Amino acid sequence: MGILITFFLFFIIVAVADLVIFTYLHELGHKKALNKAGIDARIAWNLKANLKHLKPTSLATCYFDEKKLKKLSFKQKKAVFLGGIKSDLLILVILSLVSLFLWFLLVFKTGLLISLLFVIITLNTLVVLLIFHLINNIFHKNSDIDKFFKFITQPPSP
Repeated sequence: MGILITFFLFFIIVAVADLVIFTYLHELGHKKALNKAGIDARIAWNLKANLKHLKPTSLATCYFDEKKLKKLSFKQKKAVFLGGIKSDLLILVILSLVSLFLWFLLVFKTGLLISLLFVIITLNTLVVLLIFHLINNIFHKNSDIDKFFKFITQPPSP
């Protein structure tokens, strides 16, 4: 019973760490694209509001001058809005490859069974959580894709 409680607590810690780390890296993807386009940006944490409303959809936000964003080319705007999703996909590929490599080790090196199995379960948990995070960033009502299409369909301001 103690092992189940320990595993459950570990899973909760991994899930929270996943949410914080992946959100930061997602917003960092937007920030890097903005900086590359010549726009200053900053990432601000919104922990208090998220704990109050229990909505992790805006854990951190990348702030920038939208007037400058409107002046960018279509390609630059696309890079800004998709920067976070590209970051999520890169992390997903890396975690998946490491997990596959460890499964490969597990098959051929059974002496490391318990420790490898623990690491593999953790990595697979991260992969699943990141997939949910990525789906949310693509299909959520206020997702990056949704914002991108709203932004490009707005008429230019005078």
